[in-house]
Amino acid sequence: MNRCGLYRKEKRRFNPSEYLIIQIDLSIMADVQETVYNLLQRVPAQPTGEPCHRPRYRSKFAPCAWRTIFEGKSPHRTRSKTKKDFIKENICKAVQSKPSCPKRYVVSDRKGNKYLIDGSGLQKEFICKKTYGEVPCYITARKKCLHQMREQYQNEMHERTNRHVMKILPMEERQSLINNLKNRYEEIFHDFLRLPVQLDTMSAINKKERLTRELVEIERDIDFLEKHQRIIVVDNYDELDNGPSMN
Repeated sequence: MNRCGLYRKEKRRFNPSEYLIIQIDLSIMADVQETVYNLLQRVPAQPTGEPCHRPRYRSKFAPCAWRTIFEGKSPHRTRSKTKKDFIKENICKAVQSKPSCPKRYVVSDRKGNKYLIDGSGLQKEFICKKTYGEVPCYITARKKCLHQMREQYQNEMHERTNRHVMKILPMEERQSLINNLKNRYEEIFHDFLRLPVQLDTMSAINKKERLTRELVEIERDIDFLEKHQRIIVVDNYDELDNGPSMN
């Protein structure tokens, strides 16, 4: 026991007699022939000699094929001697090349977040273009094509009218037709308003259906005459071929 009242662990001294006993036991186990490893099945060793696999096939035309492959081969261009001065060429390219423009940024907040000003909409780019305010070429071509189609259509229609196959309705006659249809529409509508609220008889129901049908037809005819300024009247529809159409 030490001063603090604790027991100190004693060191075990080496005993030479125990070492001799352990060494004798190991020598006895080495002399024993029956072990667990003798019960395992061992893989027989392969006999040394010629390999068991079949020889690799080689065609008799292989030398001829290799000769044709390498017959037209030429060394790489960089390996051949050239009189080109690459230093002067690089200097000329550097002098003639345009300098790269630096990108312009805009700082959006106090933390330093930034974005490109080009394409952001903050700069007037489109009004500063040389072609600003000009009509695009595709619109001009489209107008020209429509004008040619309209002229061709008018010429064909004029030829057909000269052959007395059809004629154009005069503007005075067209306006008189519109006025007559409107007067007829007012008369039928006045008769329609005089119908009773409750339709009990079959004759009243049929009359209402007939007046409604006539009003719809007159409205369609008036709309057609007011929509089209030029109306063509055909005398004989059977003699009319498939005429030109213009969208």
